[in-house]
Formats: sequence, structure tokens, C-alpha cells
Amino acid sequence: MKKAMLIYLLVFAFVTVSFLIIFSKKCITYLDKDGNRSGGCFWIWEKGYWGAREKEKYNVVQTKTFSEISGFSFQYPEFKGWEVDYVEKVSSDEFVIYFNNPNTVAFEYPPSMRVVKDNYSYSGPNGSKIENNPNIKTSQNNVKYYASYENPAENKDVLPYVNFYADKFIITVRPFMHEGDGYSGRAMADKIIETFKFE
Repeated sequence: MKKAMLIYLLVFAFVTVSFLIIFSKKCITYLDKDGNRSGGCFWIWEKGYWGAREKEKYNVVQTKTFSEISGFSFQYPEFKGWEVDYVEKVSSDEFVIYFNNPNTVAFEYPPSMRVVKDNYSYSGPNGSKIENNPNIKTSQNNVKYYASYENPAENKDVLPYVNFYADKFIITVRPFMHEGDGYSGRAMADKIIETFKFE
């Protein structure tokens, strides 16, 4: 009798824990320096508890070139279901690329990538000089860059960004860093870094 009761309790505990896991939600939220939020929530049973969402494959339908701002260009992938919706010109030195949303995740703000050209001095994060900053890397096109998502000390509440350094200006690209649902922010950022070049 005691053995049967023990088995019953173990089965009940297993079913209860499984129910709590399956019917719980996981949320992803990003906050940029201006207080703008992006991200979304999904039921665990939709994508799996251990981050199956992050492991989903993506399909690049084409590669596009950004050259709307003078002095540089780069390429970025366009994922199936996340194609470019439209490009907004904020100023001659700032553009925002808005992507389609396949509606598998409800985002507070539309998926987008912001590109800004700033006339700053030749320095890195927090004003440190490029040559003395160990976090500054050099791309295959011999461009010095800083990728915030590669730095463990970077504030995780700030939307990821990549800075590219010229002698008299800095280009900041804030790619949409969502993972899953046929989209990969890391693949997006890697392609940008790989192809970025000054004209």
C-alpha cells in the first residue's frame, strides 16, 4: 500500500511540474538607452522550455545593401517572413529599416534596425582611445569595430549595437537582435560586420 501511494505521489508530482512548465510563459524584453522596449512573450509549449526558439533555423531569401548614408556601406540578410517593410529617413545621417513581422511574437515596437552616423572623435566606448581598448576588433575589411553583445560587461538592458570607427566619425548600427521564429539577430550582426566598409 505504501509503495502504491509513493508511486502515485511521484506521478502526481511529475504531472504537476510538467503542467507548470508547459503552460508557463517565457518573455524576452529589450530596452534601449531612450527607454524604448522591444521583445515578446510565448507559451513554453509553442517552442520548448530549453530555448528551442533560439535554435530554430532561419531562411535568408536575399542579401541587401545599405548605402543610404554617404561614406560607408554594408550588407545585411533578409529573412523569410521578416523582409524589409520600409526604410525611414530620419535625417541625412540617420535611417531606420523596418522589417515585416510574421506575427508569431507580439512586439511592443516594430522590428527594426537603426543606422546612425555621428561626427565623434577617434575614440571607443566611454571615451577610451581605440588603440588602447581591448574590446575593439578589426574586421576582414580592416575596419575597427566594437560589438556590444560580445562584451560580458556591457549593460544587458541596453539594446545591442555595433560601432564602426573612422577617423572623424562613428557609425552605430542597432540590429534587431531577436532569435527564433525564422530570424537571427546574431546572423544579422555578423553579416553586417563581415561586409561593412568605408567608401
